[in-house]
Amino acid sequence: MVQGLSLPSTVGPEGALSDPTGAVSSSTDIPSETMAMASFTGSGITAHFQFSYNPISSTSRVNVVVTGLKDGFNNPYHIHTYSSAKYGSCTSTGPHFNPTNATAEHCDPANPTLCEVGDLSGKHGNLESRANEFRTTYEDSSLKLSQTMDGILYRSIVIHGPNKTRLACGTIVPSGSSSDDKNVDEV
Repeated sequence: MVQGLSLPSTVGPEGALSDPTGAVSSSTDIPSETMAMASFTGSGITAHFQFSYNPISSTSRVNVVVTGLKDGFNNPYHIHTYSSAKYGSCTSTGPHFNPTNATAEHCDPANPTLCEVGDLSGKHGNLESRANEFRTTYEDSSLKLSQTMDGILYRSIVIHGPNKTRLACGTIVPSGSSSDDKNVDEV
């Protein structure tokens, strides 16, 4: 671990992760986490995402609970490149997290290696409102709980509405950390 590195770090230029002084971290400097979470509200939506790494299967289990979705619309959701905490808005989260440079139009749930790492709805289905609540659990081998160039820590989950509007978002943090952006509305 790099001496003097303080967490939470922010995402710097080109998606590089850096501490508040701007020093960029290499992939060997940051330990992997075993649990992470994102909890947030916005546009009447409350969302809780929990990630837990299973070293035996080398996958991350994702537990999702979302309330406040509008009936009749299946909301796409993605991990975006930047933390929403940096500027306090969902519009500042940048593009979908895509360290493998996959093309979104070729996302196939049967072959998730063709999908962007952050395309959670492409790989696992959209958020569907059922009696004002959506729950699901799935495994994803591409989600690394680390603060590396290909890790998801300190990146954002964004829930989209019609026409790709950004309805609500929150930053993925190690479990036990607090997120500064639990009440971020669409901007």
